[in-house]
Amino acid sequence: MAKSSKRQIAIKTVLILIVLWGLVFGIPGLLFTHSMMESFMPDVPFNNTVDSFVKGISMAMVTWAIAAIIALRNLQNRALLQAIIAGWGLFSLEGLFSDLIIMKAGASVVAIDGVMFILALALLAFYPWGQKSV
Repeated sequence: MAKSSKRQIAIKTVLILIVLWGLVFGIPGLLFTHSMMESFMPDVPFNNTVDSFVKGISMAMVTWAIAAIIALRNLQNRALLQAIIAGWGLFSLEGLFSDLIIMKAGASVVAIDGVMFILALALLAFYPWGQKSV
């Protein structure tokens, strides 16, 4: 197996994990916001501001999952892969900041953001920097 095909398999695997992570936590966050907040952050009071914040974060997760689905169809689209690396990475850092500093959330929420950051780093590590797109 050639090095580039191993790299493509690794990129596809990370993109599939991003899709699953984005949909598993994004869709329930949109549909069952109050239940998600009660299960992940029971100490944070639920109000309209928190509701809209969680729905916005959930919509962004679904959006990045859709972007990853599009990237899976064409790995030669380097601009989309770069956007996913930057967007998912910054999105996870913002999540870590807001959950740790602002909301003082529990370990389960911080773990979700940590896995998101690890997925962004993995995609960054497997990105084919020296190759030309076809």
